[in-house]
Amino acid sequence: MGQRGFGDTLKREEFEARKKAEKEKHMHRDTAPQPLASVGKDLSGKPLLQELASREELVRNGKLTCIVYIRDKNSRG
Repeated sequence: MGQRGFGDTLKREEFEARKKAEKEKHMHRDTAPQPLASVGKDLSGKPLLQELASREELVRNGKLTCIVYIRDKNSRG
């Protein structure tokens, strides 16, 4: 295929140790949940922000995707 690897060849023990260290490094980042941006905000009278807030948790968990279209008109239409 024309591809060459220039990395070090690891023994099984070294590979497992590096894999375990990398996994532990990412565990700290994944375990701390971030609070929702909409918590504690007064969104009354702002229907767009209310709808986005209702979907925020599902979007962060990857269960929902939202596309927001914004139409902006100037003085010439």
